Amino acid sequence: MLLDNIKEKYNCDKVALFLDDKNKNVFCIIKDTKIEVINEFEENIGHLYYENGKNDLIYLRNIEVNEDYQSKKIGSNLLDLFEEIVVKDGSKKVYGIFEPKNIKASKFYKHKGYNFIKINKYFEKNSKLNFLSLNEKTYLSEGDVLLSKNINKKGIEKFIEYDDFYIQKNILEKDNDLIKKRT
Repeated sequence: MLLDNIKEKYNCDKVALFLDDKNKNVFCIIKDTKIEVINEFEENIGHLYYENGKNDLIYLRNIEVNEDYQSKKIGSNLLDLFEEIVVKDGSKKVYGIFEPKNIKASKFYKHKGYNFIKINKYFEKNSKLNFLSLNEKTYLSEGDVLLSKNINKKGIEKFIEYDDFYIQKNILEKDNDLIKKRT
């Protein structure tokens, strides 16, 4: 599957390529503030949605990987890609919200370097915490957990950007001609 063909077929801004834990191709279709994830058979296997907040902040609205594809480095690579995209756009901090009952998500975000702040009361749209997003549906309830992570260019760089494409660095490190074979 050619990267150019995916870009044209899905009419997207950019396309990313990374490998799962079995060295199979995983493609990301990047359009505006959405990243859709497809496998080599063009089946949708996940997504990440975000919003541009105020003051160079990014709100991570949702990240999801289909159950059959979890624990295969897809979510981790997807989050790495997202962080690289938003830091290149000048963002300095990522925020998100998740329910603390989700133990798997808690472990995942902790492993990826996110800090947790437990919410002790309800916050409405016009509260002090509304810096996350301009979307009026964004609110925090008691018991939610606010994620935060400072991001910068140093230390991320797991992808190399070529024009309208992002290619995972380890693909190129394994075989310099591999990019020609896969695209």
